[in-house]
Amino acid sequence: MSQPRIIAGTAKNRKLQVAPSSRPLTDRIKQSLFDTIANWIPEADVLDLFAGSGSFGLEALSRGASSATFVEEDYTANKLLKENIAKLGFEEQSTVSDKQAHKYVFQTDKQFDVIFADPPFAAAADFAPRIVAQCLKPTGIFILRLPLNVKVEELPQETLEHILTETFGESQVTYWRLNPVPEATE
Repeated sequence: MSQPRIIAGTAKNRKLQVAPSSRPLTDRIKQSLFDTIANWIPEADVLDLFAGSGSFGLEALSRGASSATFVEEDYTANKLLKENIAKLGFEEQSTVSDKQAHKYVFQTDKQFDVIFADPPFAAAADFAPRIVAQCLKPTGIFILRLPLNVKVEELPQETLEHILTETFGESQVTYWRLNPVPEATE
């Protein structure tokens, strides 16, 4: 496996340290992701759940996001994530939490423009996409990476609207946005 790097923006080609337990995004997946969400990134508040090396959130900052919140409970990955943030000079725009992802989502009052979740594949079936709806801004987008063999839960139509699912080798990347609240009819 090659060392992950930032592929565009102010920190382009800078390498990231990765914990042995992490499964970083490949350049191919990252390029596709950021091509798809390019309009959401400038000035965005980004939440990177199961952040690992911080590859997603740091890429977003490099491309012009206002802030990134990284949630990573693994001690070693969290330590390397903080080193990556410092090495790239993104300390002022970054917040790092060592909470479990679902606990962070339930406890935060903050809302985000872009939420990315890349749970460990062994535990991916236990991650419920609907939990992020409460911290997604009305115009935001939620992206979830899962292994191909995990079926994404059926979401109530009033919560999140499916936009797109892409397949990359053994994984799938799915995009959602909040469903607009139907206007009352008289």
